[in-house]
Amino acid sequence: MHRRGLQCIPKRSSQSLPLRCYHDDSIPRSKLPLPQQIKSNVNLLIQRAAHGANRTPLPKRFNKRRAGTTRSDSQDEDQEPTRLALHNYPWRGGVVRRLNDSVRRANDPGHVPTIEKQALSTVSPQEQDVMDGIDPIAEIDTADDIIKHGVGSFVELRRNNVVTHGVVLGTELIESRQNLITLTTTGEVLRHFKDDVYFSIPDFVDNFLVSRCSTAIEAENEHQIAARVRVLKKMRGVEKNVEREFNRLAPLMQGAYDVLRNPNPEEWAHITVFEAAAKLLGSTTESFSIATHLAVHKHLMRKHNEFVANQIQFLSTQLFWIRPRSHIDDLEFVTDMVIRRDPVIDAFAIKASGLIKQNRKVSLQSASEVPSIQPVSDVKWTPQETILIRFLRNGLRSHRSVQKDPYLVPLAFLIKKVAYYDRDSGDPLIQINSSIDDNALAQFLVDVGGMPAWEDPSTSRAELQFLEEKGTEKQLSSFAIDVDPSLLSYSSKDLYTQDPADSIRHDFGDLPVYVVDDADAEELDDGMSIEHVSGEPGSYWLHVHIADPTSILPPTHEAVQLAHRQTTTLYLIDRTEPMLPHTGPFSKLSLGSGRVEGQPDKTLSFSFKLNSRGDISDYKVRAGLIRNVHVVRYDEMNDAMHILQTNLYTFPFGGRPSYPTPRTFLETQVEDFRNLFQAAQYLIEARLRTEAVVVNSPKAEMKVSPKPLPQNPYDPVATNSIYRIP
Repeated sequence: MHRRGLQCIPKRSSQSLPLRCYHDDSIPRSKLPLPQQIKSNVNLLIQRAAHGANRTPLPKRFNKRRAGTTRSDSQDEDQEPTRLALHNYPWRGGVVRRLNDSVRRANDPGHVPTIEKQALSTVSPQEQDVMDGIDPIAEIDTADDIIKHGVGSFVELRRNNVVTHGVVLGTELIESRQNLITLTTTGEVLRHFKDDVYFSIPDFVDNFLVSRCSTAIEAENEHQIAARVRVLKKMRGVEKNVEREFNRLAPLMQGAYDVLRNPNPEEWAHITVFEAAAKLLGSTTESFSIATHLAVHKHLMRKHNEFVANQIQFLSTQLFWIRPRSHIDDLEFVTDMVIRRDPVIDAFAIKASGLIKQNRKVSLQSASEVPSIQPVSDVKWTPQETILIRFLRNGLRSHRSVQKDPYLVPLAFLIKKVAYYDRDSGDPLIQINSSIDDNALAQFLVDVGGMPAWEDPSTSRAELQFLEEKGTEKQLSSFAIDVDPSLLSYSSKDLYTQDPADSIRHDFGDLPVYVVDDADAEELDDGMSIEHVSGEPGSYWLHVHIADPTSILPPTHEAVQLAHRQTTTLYLIDRTEPMLPHTGPFSKLSLGSGRVEGQPDKTLSFSFKLNSRGDISDYKVRAGLIRNVHVVRYDEMNDAMHILQTNLYTFPFGGRPSYPTPRTFLETQVEDFRNLFQAAQYLIEARLRTEAVVVNSPKAEMKVSPKPLPQNPYDPVATNSIYRIP
């Protein structure tokens, strides 16, 4: 070995190269011997001469190179090659030829779909639940989401642990879901969900070239094939730049977790891709290239043990959740136990089998009881077994398969180990489901006393755990930009001594305000009122009044910080997590609460003038005062207007609630009800004239009583529990 090679060994061995190059065009090729060059040139000239071609200058790729240099196709693609034939026989380099072959293979009806196409064409049931919005904090799409992956955008697609790139050729609407039509780097055209897009570069390809590609699955002519080849070639250039940047950042990203995680080992943290790049590279986001952003994004995605991509609207937020240090320690500890087949797991499985049998018997015996918690005195978990229980709880969180799940294999091993000890018992009380999914894990935790049977597994999500943090004090610059600086001088505990909007509030006097809701509504925060417009028959002023907590809460108050993160009240099956507390001074925020003390309710009121065609000709937004609040149930309003009520809900398990007899309202109040109903009809008819449709989708709803159910956050050191459930 040359002495220079020996010198390079220590240096090379210390470098981390976690990603191999996926493009054979970027792999350096050996130098082509000069005699072979001459032979190739001669053969090419002979072939062209046989077709009557005139001799033209040779391409630059055949020019003599300096000794010791190498050639790669990446050097050729930056130059337009000189043609060595008739102009209708263009010379094609290796890059273009391979891309052209890819498109033609994808165009073949007998072509076997690639792994990427198969992955993006199937959805697992768990993933479908997340994408369908079965989520307590899911939000609707924003216009910004659609813009970010519009036609011509370069996109990264992820599903079923497969990653590919493409360019969006068009969109389509199927079953009320917006889908994208994308040309991928394999040359295939895919129809997929827009939720599969995890990174986007807008306006990557101009509209003219996109239109030439066509959105058809198979190209219909040579022009479409040529256009798709041009797009693939442009994508290939981006991928090579990103791979180069990915490898450059690899050593730096090795320590990313320790730099970005929460200092508290028990708490989650969150960060965007741009914030992570700024912290790790020590610069502002404006100085980063798109390749750097995408490379950091890919590194965070690959570090699935430490970083978890946000499930909802990742494209618009670019948000990652960072696991607590304690979760990482438990994950590494249990994974090591599984690899070593630690005897502790066998002891845990035997103990869990007994608990499963005991718990399931109790659940059958307590069918008619109120849910309760009963400690178990004869079973104690060892310190190592408590880590296993804690690990199981940490692994109970739904996710999309855009990243590998580090919990999957250890969880399956632990549950199957318990099933191994039960498989020969023949006792139906301790049979374990052979399919390991979120439902099986949740049932397993209930059976071994790791969580209450009525706990909603979705509450274990990092987002909700972050919302429950209490007492944190952070600067609110992200949403208090236009706030008077004097209002920011309050501490996190201070309330206003005087309403800052007191001088500008509009007093609605004795105008009736109707708060219409269910009988079991927990928050009364909005109401409506209506007025005839004098001299304009069929026209109304409609007023929507929203309870105004900013009358007592400065933007620096800790309750505001929590509400800002939570954004809405969470109505869970077993309990309700209010956006604002219901105790102390906050109890006066509900509409109608002021009447008890003879005080008006403070609101933010939205008023609009509506005519019989459903047109809005004027509007006002004002801080308001309302004094005449009436709380009305839906069934009472329908009864007052003599609207025939159908059973909107069926109760297959019994327990139909009984409501008080509807009240009798004044004739003026009934007239207001009818006018509100008429105004609603005007708005509906106006929407239908603009080709809108009204869709009613039946759905199931679950309620429990009493609420909240007993809460007993699992303490692995404490005695195990049995949950008596009806």
